[in-house]
Amino acid sequence: MADRFWTKAILYSNVDKLLRDLNITHANYPLSSIDIAYTHCQNLTLEVIDFKTMQICGILSKGIKGTSIALNAQRDQFMQNFDCMHELIHYSFHKGSAFHCICSEKASINQDKIQEWQANEGAAQALVPYQLFIPEYVSLSRKYARDLWSLYSISSTLATMFNVTSKVIQNRINNLEYEIYQYMCGKPVTEIHIVSKKKAREYELDNYIAHYSYCTNCLGIVNEKQRFCHICGNDLMEISPDGWSYTILKGVGFMIYDEIILDAKSKAVVCPRCNNEDIHPEGSFCKICGTNLINFCAGYWDRDEHNEEYWVEGCQTTLDGSSRYCPFCGKESTFYRRGFLKGWNYDPNDPPF
Repeated sequence: MADRFWTKAILYSNVDKLLRDLNITHANYPLSSIDIAYTHCQNLTLEVIDFKTMQICGILSKGIKGTSIALNAQRDQFMQNFDCMHELIHYSFHKGSAFHCICSEKASINQDKIQEWQANEGAAQALVPYQLFIPEYVSLSRKYARDLWSLYSISSTLATMFNVTSKVIQNRINNLEYEIYQYMCGKPVTEIHIVSKKKAREYELDNYIAHYSYCTNCLGIVNEKQRFCHICGNDLMEISPDGWSYTILKGVGFMIYDEIILDAKSKAVVCPRCNNEDIHPEGSFCKICGTNLINFCAGYWDRDEHNEEYWVEGCQTTLDGSSRYCPFCGKESTFYRRGFLKGWNYDPNDPPF
């Protein structure tokens, strides 16, 4: 019987054990919860009834005459798959002697919030286990990182893959934000620390998110205050004829570029030219080679219609240690112009000339 104080990690562990006890492995996915109910649940009857409303998802009734699950005929097969698994979690873990449950999409019916959370989250783990879902989601996001329309279809692709609705997939993405972040930081999926959204907020882990806005040209992470990408100089405000901004997307398809570590005063902690580590706390220049240790918007040389060279002044904004370009005016940074930062499309295998 489920404990009311089960954490998300304990709930997932018990759901995984339940499936193992039924000899269900990851090789058996996608799952049909209705087949599981018929095959593995003794003394359980299952019916599909026309409830005349979409709001009721399913009903579980336990009594001395037996246990039954009723699913809503108004809901499609993907909805019913989740609804049935939801009721099977109740059936498996909530063993009241006279348990009666009406599961609704709306809160108009008085439900035990803890048991409903366990049934919803347990059904999500049973049908869309994070061990399979997270690697697949990240892989698809990276594959279609630059393709706006394919990126939007990832949820439907995963929904078909796991035999659930796109809404279930979107909820999975939202509820596994910290877990996805850990995976993207290189932690094996089997070693991911499972934390609920509530606990993540309490521990301030909700700051460690996996979904960022990124430039579709270089896949560098950007923010809404930038006019230009600081990695490749791409104009982020470019709008397509149909009104879509196609230079920025949001998701996990981004790349992390190398950077020069700066201190609280925006000064390189190690000279990027000579690698001197003995940096004067007040000075802005390396005392060995004289390099300016602060990255700022510098400007560049250009030519006019008479082929005369002229200097295009930068805005002199102080930049972070990864900026190749100014995010506000699009001109080159001093670190990039001096070769301290490689271009976003740099290939170490390219010939030097």
